[in-house]
Amino acid sequence: MCKTVIQNVIILWNYIELTKLIMRSDLKQQQGILANIANASIIAWKHVNLLGTYDFSNLKHMYNENEEVEQLINFKAA
Repeated sequence: MCKTVIQNVIILWNYIELTKLIMRSDLKQQQGILANIANASIIAWKHVNLLGTYDFSNLKHMYNENEEVEQLINFKAA
């Protein structure tokens, strides 16, 4: 069950990072990214070492969580 939870967290991370990428892109780039997403799968975790040791304590100061969430919720893709 833990493996399933970890895989779902990675999929959520993928969605959030792709959304940020789309938000930072211009309209033409957004259309290309969305076309690539439509032809691929967001369900991927091969880019993550599931046997690794992770320390996320240094990430807390990099993000304003409230602002990030509001931007993600209010974002409208092309």
